Amino acid sequence: MGLFSNKSYYKPGKGVEKDAPQKNAFFHFFELYGRKFWRFIEVNFIYLLVLLPILLAVYTEVYDTMYTTFLRWDAESQDEDTNYASGTCATYTDGNLTVTAKEPGASGNDYTLDITPDKNGTFTVKLYTDRGEAAKDSNNTVDTWFTLDGVSTVDELVDYQNDYVTFAGTGALKTIHEAKLSGGDGLMSLFTPLLYLAMLYYRYVPMPIQVILLIASVLCYGPAKCGVTYVLRNYSRESHSWLSDIWDKAKANWKQGMFFGVVDCIVAALVVFNLTFRPTGDLVTIMKVCKYVTLLVGMFYVFMRKYIYLMIVTVKLNLKSIITNAWLLAFIGIFRNFFSGLANLLLWVIAYVLIMAVHPFLEIVLLGMFLYSFTGFLSISACYPLVDQYLVKPIEEMQKAQEAEQKSDDETDDDDHDDQSTAGEEPVEKAEIPAIRDTNLF
Repeated sequence: MGLFSNKSYYKPGKGVEKDAPQKNAFFHFFELYGRKFWRFIEVNFIYLLVLLPILLAVYTEVYDTMYTTFLRWDAESQDEDTNYASGTCATYTDGNLTVTAKEPGASGNDYTLDITPDKNGTFTVKLYTDRGEAAKDSNNTVDTWFTLDGVSTVDELVDYQNDYVTFAGTGALKTIHEAKLSGGDGLMSLFTPLLYLAMLYYRYVPMPIQVILLIASVLCYGPAKCGVTYVLRNYSRESHSWLSDIWDKAKANWKQGMFFGVVDCIVAALVVFNLTFRPTGDLVTIMKVCKYVTLLVGMFYVFMRKYIYLMIVTVKLNLKSIITNAWLLAFIGIFRNFFSGLANLLLWVIAYVLIMAVHPFLEIVLLGMFLYSFTGFLSISACYPLVDQYLVKPIEEMQKAQEAEQKSDDETDDDDHDDQSTAGEEPVEKAEIPAIRDTNLF
């Protein structure tokens, strides 16, 4: 069975001849995607809006790690071994004076040097920065990092120690007006728009508001996932779906959606914590084992959640049944799940390689317009055939059998005989059959 294979793709219908040859499932997938291209962009944008506070929280941790590990100069020790930044430091040379930033990247390159004569016949040396991080004035634009008065030679600057730039050369100073250091690059040049946004979000949005937005995003994530899953499932089945169905299905399934959305976030947090935690002492061996176990459990939960949201919007089941069925389907479709997951991971890796290789702002296009909806559509196209085979069709058959039995009972006119034969017996209750949430599946 192919990754996207499902015979219902090719059922006779409007515009499809009964004896028409089956299309290759791989090419049919891209045909469906192209047919709804702009709708996929809209779905991606809506989903990203709901996820944004969660993404910003994650990216702030990424930014904090990058800044702490790679971009911060240890001013106290002045030990170059503690400067882990990679890249080229910006410089400025004018005659006998050379000024060089101590750090690569934007963390240390946004400097402007100004050397002006003072009243005593010497010079005043000022260093400015355009970085908002270092600015202290109300406009958060330009701030003086240091000022030296009464300097007459380059040698005096060479002897002067600071945390931002170094001076080289010898001889008398001369006037330099607002000279910018240039030519530097480094990790900060790799910052993507979302990472910049996270940096601003972390610095300027009050923590209580961040917490409120994060909680709201976590609670809304699951219901939104239900709505998006419903729309993408219908697209994969070549069924009509309005964009407003995202809201309708999110509202209709908000309890189960919220539960599994919170579970998703908890599992993700535990996996990240276990993989990034650096134990010491006696905990090293235990934590190594925990990391591998966590990775295995996390991977299998990813397989399960491919079916969880599909079941929520397709059949009416309780939480226990959803979890049980998701567990079984994850095993039944283990190869399908693995290869669809691998394909999604590869797409994300390729996307961020392109972002770094072409331009960081490519993230706006790929993340904001394509990646979430495309990878979601890929997973649903790969996994829904199993939901259809093992849940939808059996439920439909049971419903038909129950309806036929009910019809047969209604047509029986032997009421007296029935009354006599059932006298003194408790009525037998029919087993409740899970309902199909929407009748327009196909």
